[in-house]
Formats: sequence, C-alpha cells, structure tokens
Amino acid sequence: MILEGVAIEEDAYQKASELWQHPEIDCIFSNGDDMAAGFMQAYEEAGKQLPFIMGQENMLAGRLLGLSTIDNKSYQLGQESFKQVLSEEKKTIVLKSEFIQR
Repeated sequence: MILEGVAIEEDAYQKASELWQHPEIDCIFSNGDDMAAGFMQAYEEAGKQLPFIMGQENMLAGRLLGLSTIDNKSYQLGQESFKQVLSEEKKTIVLKSEFIQR
C-alpha cells in the first residue's frame, strides 16, 4: 500500500489510521525518520500493535525512538556538493547509503 500526501510528521500521524485498517500490513517504510515517528506516535496513542517501522535520513527523531533507518549520507552529500561548486575539477563521487538497524 502506498500513501500519498505524507510530507511531514503530522501528515503521517493523520494517515496512520488508513494503515491500521489493513491488519496484514506488518511493515511501514517511511520517506523520513520524522514521518516514521508520526506513524509510531499514532499507533501507540491508538493502542494499536506496532508494525516494523523504519525511515530514512538517520535523523534525531529516529535515533531517539530507536527506529531503523537508511542513512543516505545527506550531510556528506552537501559537503561534497559544496566542494564541487568551489572546485574547477569536476568528478563523480559515490556515497553509499547505509541501513542502520535499531
């Protein structure tokens, strides 16, 4: 199932009820740790059994809540992009994402 219109934590919180109507759903993969936190909060407040919830970005919310995440190395990407802008030498840089299981 794909939910559209989930861009911030509050969106995830509001949309969570659409997910728990489908008890076969056992995992939520969110586009960000903040949104994963919104799903988690809604499930807990409603007294629903939590499916496996994970996000992306390795943000503070995910670390504090112990959510698994995919670290897309956004900080390093920004650093390398800035270096490229300042440099006359242009090169391809590959940053590997990392799955962090919590």
